[in-house]
Amino acid sequence: MVQSGRSESPPHVPDLVAAAQAMTRRRLRFALPLCLVSFGGFMLVTALSGFSDVLDAPVVGPLTWLFLLLTLGFPLVGVCAVLYRRRAEQWDEERAEVLRAVRSTS
Repeated sequence: MVQSGRSESPPHVPDLVAAAQAMTRRRLRFALPLCLVSFGGFMLVTALSGFSDVLDAPVVGPLTWLFLLLTLGFPLVGVCAVLYRRRAEQWDEERAEVLRAVRSTS
């Protein structure tokens, strides 16, 4: 016998699923371009250094373009890591809110 007025799932489950999906989309919107630009830059430097002499020209004294670009890669990685960490702290807060909502409905 089915009791009227009771559903099989908690009333806020669709809202929680939508919140989790929105959180995933925001993470991908940030992380995917960051990864693609980083990987694309790395592949461009690798291809140019391996298959052409473009990066062998000196910039200042004995320093070449290849050395300059590879050296600038280290601060770039640091900046990307700091940006991702700051954004991840926001995502952790959002995740905690979703988990609190899940626990309060069950």
